[in-house]
Amino acid sequence: MNEDSLIHEIAMELYDAQKEKRAISSIVDTQAIDLSLDQAYHVQEALIQLKRMHGSRVLAPKLGLTSEAKMTQMGVNQPIYGYIFADGSVGDTILVDNYIHPKIEAEIVVTLAKDMMGPVTAEDVAKNVSAVFSGVEIIDSRYEDFKFQLQDVVADNTSASGYYLSEQAFALEDIDIESETAQILVNGEVISNGQGSNVLGSPINALVSLINQLAKRGESVKAGQPILTGALGQAVTLNSGDSIQVKFQNLESLHFTVK
Repeated sequence: MNEDSLIHEIAMELYDAQKEKRAISSIVDTQAIDLSLDQAYHVQEALIQLKRMHGSRVLAPKLGLTSEAKMTQMGVNQPIYGYIFADGSVGDTILVDNYIHPKIEAEIVVTLAKDMMGPVTAEDVAKNVSAVFSGVEIIDSRYEDFKFQLQDVVADNTSASGYYLSEQAFALEDIDIESETAQILVNGEVISNGQGSNVLGSPINALVSLINQLAKRGESVKAGQPILTGALGQAVTLNSGDSIQVKFQNLESLHFTVK
């Protein structure tokens, strides 16, 4: 099988798994496919194209593996990226039947005032931030038990599945995003703690990484795109019947019911 056929076949397998809400085995581990990181991004591109062909619209790029611990665990020296789609937005009720085994992460969300293409510095990005929001990402790996290799998760669009953005926005100068904290409470019990400095030292650094990585593929980050900069703390599993509260220190806190 040639490379193009292999990439399309893997993308189709991942697309079908998400559509049918069915977990599959790790491609790298169980199918013995020697997939490079660059090829994994090509699979991601093919997967995104399939979703576009079926009516989904890309809303924004997003980051994954933004903590030092996660990067060390996966053997990388920079975050990975994927994309969220307009039809992935959820309200204050999350239906677990829409996913395979969903988890939720607290994130700081940033928009830019104008388009940016790398190379850029943290100073460049900070000057161009138009707003800071709170948000959550729903991740739902298509792999059994969330077990995957780096190439698997890149090909799977970084487990991206859904998101929720706060309505209240802040100017960057009005909030210390490095020290901003977030807790995820499940039925009143704190399950996850985190803060902005867990995201590459600052969510601004995460944005720099994203913009510079996309530039290598000839892409820019567009003004107004809500960029999920990475999880502040541990992801929390969603179960039917749970009441979820995501409490930020200064940004808008969020509440969800899981059914």
